[in-house]
Amino acid sequence: MLRQTSRLRGLAKPVLVFAACWLVGHPRGATAQGIAANEAVVRRCADDLWNKHKRRSIPGCYTADHISHTNGVTSPRKGLSGESDAMAELLNTWPDIKHTSDAVLVSGDYVTARWRMSAHNARTEKRVDSNGITIFRLVHGKFAADWTPFATMPLIMAREKVPDGAQ
Repeated sequence: MLRQTSRLRGLAKPVLVFAACWLVGHPRGATAQGIAANEAVVRRCADDLWNKHKRRSIPGCYTADHISHTNGVTSPRKGLSGESDAMAELLNTWPDIKHTSDAVLVSGDYVTARWRMSAHNARTEKRVDSNGITIFRLVHGKFAADWTPFATMPLIMAREKVPDGAQ
């Protein structure tokens, strides 16, 4: 069973649902309640962590042995301390970061979220808008692993300080 929610319009929505169903199929033992619960975990954690900036929510969202794979990062983040350190660094650089989940697809213990983020760089004051997807593997209602490919160029460009008077 697959549950899909989205703000996508037109043909993109049915194509996305068809592709997801074709790729992942019907997971054995998945129930409507389990699918709804997994989607709720992703939405709640995204809101607590990336909109409300609640670092204290990390233990409620991640397993102790969690591993996070993100493009542009040389080695995966591991455990609760790895997530806490990454969040502290991110909020130090992008203190007003806001996150929106545009689509959430659930297949058993795997949840894929297509998201957008916006923020201003604390040093350069440049605004950045980026987007990506994260694939989560949940265990007992927490993130055990995730994979996040996303557009890194806007983040790199926003880090660069433009000299005064330059355009």
